[in-house]
Parts: sequence; C-alpha cells; structure tokens
Amino acid sequence: MNEKIEGLLKKLCVSDYYRPPEPVGACPDENTMACFCEEKLGKQEQAALVAHLASCEQCLEQFIVQLNIIHGSLEDVPADLLLKLESLIAEDKPPAFEIILRALGKTFKLIASSGDVLLGQEIMPVSVLRGRKINNFQDTVTILKDIDDIRVEIQINSKTPNKFNVTVKTKYKDSLKMIKDLRITLVKSGMELESYITGQSRVIFENVSLGKYNLEVSSQDNKMFSVLVDIRK
Repeated sequence: MNEKIEGLLKKLCVSDYYRPPEPVGACPDENTMACFCEEKLGKQEQAALVAHLASCEQCLEQFIVQLNIIHGSLEDVPADLLLKLESLIAEDKPPAFEIILRALGKTFKLIASSGDVLLGQEIMPVSVLRGRKINNFQDTVTILKDIDDIRVEIQINSKTPNKFNVTVKTKYKDSLKMIKDLRITLVKSGMELESYITGQSRVIFENVSLGKYNLEVSSQDNKMFSVLVDIRK
C-alpha cells in the first residue's frame, strides 16, 4: 500500500487546519463512485467528481473505503485528484494519530484511524478489520498506537446518543507499566476544556459531546504529541 497517498487522503479528512468549502456539485451515487474507483468514467465526469471529492468530506471518506475494497491499495488514485488534494492541504504537523467515528445511537462505526483496534484480547490493524468487513462496534471502541517508547490506549464509550466518555491510558511500550506525571489535555477549536495529570491508572473525560477534539499529551517540559478524536453523527 502506498502509505504516502493513504496519509494524504486521511489528512484531508481529519486535519484541523483544513476547512472544506461548500461541496461542488451533487453527491455521487454508489455506482458512479465505483466507476470512478475503477477508472471507467469519462474525462468530463471524472473532473466533476474530482472537484466534488475535494470539497465534500463525507464523499471523500466513502471514496477511501471503496478504493481499499476494490483495489486493496491506494496506488491507483487518479493523479488529478492527488494534485487537487495536495494543493488543499496545509503543511502543518498533523496529530500523531487519528480516531474518526460515526455515532449511530449506542453503536459506533469506525470511519478511519491510524491506530490499531483492540477487539477482545486481540489487537488488529484497521485494514484487517475492513478486510473482514468489521467496522461497527457496540457502545465501546478501544484504539491503541505506539508513539516512540509510549503506548497510548484510548477508549471511547457511549453514555447517551450524543455524550461520550473518553478514557486515556499511557504506558511504556516495552514493560506496559503505566506512565505517571503526563498531562492529558482535551482541546476543542483551540480552547482547553479539561486537563489532568496521569496517576496510577488512567485519565477520563466525561460527558464529551459530538465533535472534533485534540488530546494533547505533555511532559513537564514540553508538548509531546496530540491525538485527534472526531465523533460524528
């Protein structure tokens, strides 16, 4: 898989620095999207769909999923689309990893993540879950990612259809011992909402509403990394 292209597309979907304009044109149906993924559209239709995908976040997400299903790779993304996306993306440093979920009552649909999913006692890459057509979860989703020597575990638990608890655990990757004295800060639209110091176990942000947040992880000296958590209807 071409990780550079996959990262480019995901970054467009989740970046805090990109604000899509009003969608250009109408959203395509499934047949049109499939034809585009298989490069069966005429030049005029393809150009119109490229313009729409570059301006419609929801269709772009569906496009990424469909490409993976059809090709198992993103190397065949039309060059015109990649150029369009590259021109729209800022050079700002993205979050260390992303979690994008759609809330469907007490059920979550995993749209995208650059971390791995904890399914029972098994840790699985998102690509494996998609291969098994698993992207719906009950009231809890747990995602992990190793960043340098730290393992970050984020659990998102549905309390009501529009409210969630977000639990963060930080461990040493090798020993899996909990890391103390890290500050975890919940940020939305550049504004700090809550901040806690890690102790013996975990940090919990309760009754978080739908929306896009950054979880910033800092030591006493400096900010270490951030995680984007995006929970949508």
